[in-house]
Amino acid sequence: MDLTPLIGPAVVAAVISSIVSVIGMCISARNARSIHTEKLAFDEKQADRRMTSDIALAEKKLALDYDLDVKKRRAVLAEEVLADFYQARDIIQDARHPGGYASEGSTRPKTDWETDRDASLLDSYYRTTERLLTKADFFAQLHAKRYRFLASFGPETGKSFDEIFQVRHEMNVAVYMLITT
Repeated sequence: MDLTPLIGPAVVAAVISSIVSVIGMCISARNARSIHTEKLAFDEKQADRRMTSDIALAEKKLALDYDLDVKKRRAVLAEEVLADFYQARDIIQDARHPGGYASEGSTRPKTDWETDRDASLLDSYYRTTERLLTKADFFAQLHAKRYRFLASFGPETGKSFDEIFQVRHEMNVAVYMLITT
């Protein structure tokens, strides 16, 4: 049997099939490259959008964290100052207490004309100032907090500080008035 008549058409069919396969591969490769390029462009846009939204979210979070930190510091300062005001109230009440020990008021500078009785009376007047003087560091610390408080809560909040210091001043003036008259 002679295969030559069959080989010719088979070769032609194989060649045509090869050409069709190569063309199909080229078209398929071009389509794959095109799809890949589109996918890369889409992924890049998505990455840019995500990065932009992440940055915006981070900025919002930072702003919220800062606001929270500021509010937390303000709350801590307010609690400290409130506790100091309660302590100042107690110090002033204790200083105004009429009873005392014999040694209280003895740090008052004495004058030549005083008798023992006069010195005892004047020392009892001075007792209030002496009690306030022992707490001078506390009032200095409170006065320093005043400026932080004003910076955090505004100038109208300084009235309470002014009232505490005014009461303390009036008490000292009253004592010196009693001593000098």
